[in-house]
Amino acid sequence: MNQFLPQFWQDYPQYSASRRLTKWAKIKLFAVILTFILATYFLTPVVIILLLLLANVIFTFSLLSKIILFWMGLKVPKSGGYSAPKSLPSFTILVPLYKEAKIIPQTLEHLNKLNYPAKKLDIKLVVEADDEITINAINLHKLPKHFSVVKTPPSHPRTKPKACNYALQQADSDITVIFDAEDIPDPNQLNLAAQKFAALDDSYVCLQARLNWYNYGHNALTKFFALDYGSWFAVLLNGFAKLGMPIPLGGTSNYIKTATLKELGGWDSYNVTEDADLGLRLASFGYKTSIINSTTLEEAPITLSAWIGQRSRWIKGFMQTYLVHMRKKVTKGGFKKFIVLQGFIGATPLILLITPIAWAVTLLLQTNDAYLGGLTLPSWLWWYSMALLIIGIVSQIMMAFYTRKKLGLARVWWQCLLYPFYLIIHIIAALRAFYELIFKPFYWHKTEHGVNVP
Repeated sequence: MNQFLPQFWQDYPQYSASRRLTKWAKIKLFAVILTFILATYFLTPVVIILLLLLANVIFTFSLLSKIILFWMGLKVPKSGGYSAPKSLPSFTILVPLYKEAKIIPQTLEHLNKLNYPAKKLDIKLVVEADDEITINAINLHKLPKHFSVVKTPPSHPRTKPKACNYALQQADSDITVIFDAEDIPDPNQLNLAAQKFAALDDSYVCLQARLNWYNYGHNALTKFFALDYGSWFAVLLNGFAKLGMPIPLGGTSNYIKTATLKELGGWDSYNVTEDADLGLRLASFGYKTSIINSTTLEEAPITLSAWIGQRSRWIKGFMQTYLVHMRKKVTKGGFKKFIVLQGFIGATPLILLITPIAWAVTLLLQTNDAYLGGLTLPSWLWWYSMALLIIGIVSQIMMAFYTRKKLGLARVWWQCLLYPFYLIIHIIAALRAFYELIFKPFYWHKTEHGVNVP
């Protein structure tokens, strides 16, 4: 068996999150921190004003990028209407399972509902070899011939991409797709993917389906989460695609040409958002991604602690992805990749981390004239900050209402009004993500599935 894919981090270290900071990088980082400390000590008023201005510029860039992409993505892409391919492509479906015994019946039920010729399917249930509970749960069912169980040898890191890389070695299909254990894909999704690939030129090697939650109506948190996911997958990604920008992939229902996926070494086992990383890596090598107007439903976390665990993993992965793709030999991919990297991958965690500091300093300078020897916030900067805050709140509420209407989400109107407050709790997840980036970079927060089945 080819041992290339599991060793991606060794063969392509510049593209892997496993690579730590070099000695020279640490020296440069130390120099930047030392310069900042000295500048703050000797030039405190100037530094504070400049930092607040810089924070507002970052907020403005991120907000404008999101508004433009949201506006561009409001029109639903064509669903179907493509000619059937002359010959149907074969699909390998990877289903990573770890401690998923509870949900195995649901997993098998929905995989069997896929409307695609069985002879063109190779469905691999990917389990850890020492996960006996899940293996025993699978053994209770008689699997069709196009199903197989792939047992991944226990090794670190214990991550989903590590398991998928192992299974990918055995894939010889035209297209590979991942479905998570709790996924309920549109039964006709594979046909739509086959049609869309046939209609696109060869530079397109990946398609991303929409994702959302089947239990969105369970409580206020799941309704907020449905608006969050809906705005990203049903609107913003349309904007990315229309502008020909790299698409940070979701963790499931992305269809990738198998040969290209192997060429690029599979997924980065050390990146906890291996999907977003792969989307940017495809762009680095000149490949394109599009979307299909088909939805896969997943199970949303129903408690705040589970939500924070999942969200902190995603934010930590964005941090890892940003650091990887800002390396000198990995920055290729053109201006559009640079915009996505700065405006979404990098800006998302950065804004969450600096927002409470910027708010606190702004409020302190505006209300306490004695602070820092009488330094006060310039009136123009104060009004700039307030205008940006108001525009941000109003735009987030409007985008939430547009998403609600687009997806037909019932009984979520007040969640639209309070949506900016939902975004604020992301700060907690970002702080946890930053801590883990330093002390537990490869730790994978496992989301429990089967808690709220359909």
